[in-house]
Amino acid sequence: DDAAFRYLWALNNTGQVAGVAGTDIKAPLAWDRGTGSHEMVVMVIDSGIDYTHFDLAANMWVNPLEIPGNGVDDDNNGYVDDVHGIDVINGDSDPMDDNGHGTHVAGILGAVGNNAIGITGVAWRVSTSCIRSRAASVLNERAPAAPRPMSFR
Repeated sequence: DDAAFRYLWALNNTGQVAGVAGTDIKAPLAWDRGTGSHEMVVMVIDSGIDYTHFDLAANMWVNPLEIPGNGVDDDNNGYVDDVHGIDVINGDSDPMDDNGHGTHVAGILGAVGNNAIGITGVAWRVSTSCIRSRAASVLNERAPAAPRPMSFR
């Protein structure tokens, strides 16, 4: 029931947007068997993730060894308050996306499904973590400019 599901031809291609019906991953058939689990953690290594995004926030991994906002590296891994991942570009614990590519990838993997807003990911329930890396940001800077994303709220 997600608002933009009809545009996700890679998940369920009915011939929409000049597509070829049936050339997809048959996601609805897979969802009949299961839609994921928050026990599964997926790491996105890219330009970051907008962990406040309305279709991603509920599926963001939360580091159980950190106390958010206390200014202490509770898990002793070298990153203070690394709640959702790390940023190796700036050497800190804030993997906020700087250009949208990593957020797009995270959405394909694990946007919350069946919530009547936005899109749905392949896994409706998954814990998504992130490493924001220079390689992804540099690669994305060299790519041609992409069109502005559409909002499906």
